[in-house]
Amino acid sequence: MASGESGFPAHGRGADDLLAELRAGRDGDADWRNGRTFSLVYNPAEPELERLQEAVALAYLHENYLNPFAFPSLLRMERDVVAMAADLLHGDARGGRLSSGGTESIFLIVQVGSIVVGASMTRNITGAVHDLYEGTQRVKAGDFSHRIAVRGSDQLAELSLEFNHMTENLQRLIVVEKERERLHSELEFARDVQNRLFPKAALSLPALHLSGVCYPAQQVSGDYYDFLSLENSSLAMAIGDVAGKGVSSALLMATIQSAMRSHLARAGLKSPAQIVSLLNRQIYASTAPEKYATFFFGLYDDRAGMLTYTNAGHLQPILVRDGATERLEVTGTVVGAFPSSCYEEKQIALLPGDLLVAYTDGITEPEDAYGEMFGEERLIDVLMKHQNAESSELVARAMEAVLEWTGSPELQDDMTMLITRRTGA
Repeated sequence: MASGESGFPAHGRGADDLLAELRAGRDGDADWRNGRTFSLVYNPAEPELERLQEAVALAYLHENYLNPFAFPSLLRMERDVVAMAADLLHGDARGGRLSSGGTESIFLIVQVGSIVVGASMTRNITGAVHDLYEGTQRVKAGDFSHRIAVRGSDQLAELSLEFNHMTENLQRLIVVEKERERLHSELEFARDVQNRLFPKAALSLPALHLSGVCYPAQQVSGDYYDFLSLENSSLAMAIGDVAGKGVSSALLMATIQSAMRSHLARAGLKSPAQIVSLLNRQIYASTAPEKYATFFFGLYDDRAGMLTYTNAGHLQPILVRDGATERLEVTGTVVGAFPSSCYEEKQIALLPGDLLVAYTDGITEPEDAYGEMFGEERLIDVLMKHQNAESSELVARAMEAVLEWTGSPELQDDMTMLITRRTGA
């Protein structure tokens, strides 16, 4: 039969050619893209009937619906329908050319199959969208344990799988956030307890005034200061800095405070060197090897105006007197590092107008943007400039100078100061 008699263009297109064009995304000729005609050369001698079946299905779906390569399951279903047309292809192929009746039969079968596939595809899409909508409503209500059933392997299935991953991650984040809130609440409670360990108010004797302040870099501090009045017009003062930061350092600070007050309550034990030695052995026996503290402890006799002190590895307190400064000596190593450390004690008379400032390294060691520390000399400049100010004003000016130096409102370390001022004549 001639090409004109069959109603198809004279140039036929083999199955392999059509498949190659469809897979490459080419538009092809208008004579087979008009929605009605396909000119497929069928060679009965070729055993590749499957390619021909696939070409027919792909061409029709490409023209009337969508790209079937995006939906492999759709292509498989369409092949089942096209397989039903195989007998027609065998029966109607004459002389390498398909008859118009056979072609119309093939198109009818493909059309019916396309309707079935389209209905199935619509049902799958709407079902998947409904599942996603229901999942979002469950999440909106706070149910992050809900999971969507994943069916198939197309893009909607991938979207459902990603939704499940999202809810799993949200569920984990909620657990983490709840734990973080619990820890924050416990740290706030610990901070409140620690604040109660510090002196609640300044202490004054007839000729001496004591005050202190501690600003923690975190919720709780590893710095320590304390003072308390004793019998016979005397008082005890202490300041310390526990190695490290955080809860463990705060616990050791509380241990030091409790032990020091316990030793002071013992009758006949009034030597700073003895008290520090006992404290050293107690801390060494009850803490980890890497835990230790610097500690300055002094006993002041108000009647004699004499301060007896032991400095266990702490930064040297600064004494401001008559426009000059001097530093109190270190008399031993840190407490808690070695079980048999020996400590000495020194005495110094405090004269009217003297200002004695003990501090921790959170005052002098903060760094600026170039890595330079604030340093002891800058602290001395602040003390000299404001030596006659009230203790609270002096502390405020020192803290202000440190924060201005670092250029950040956040503290790099715990900042603690203990200010002793001789006021009597």
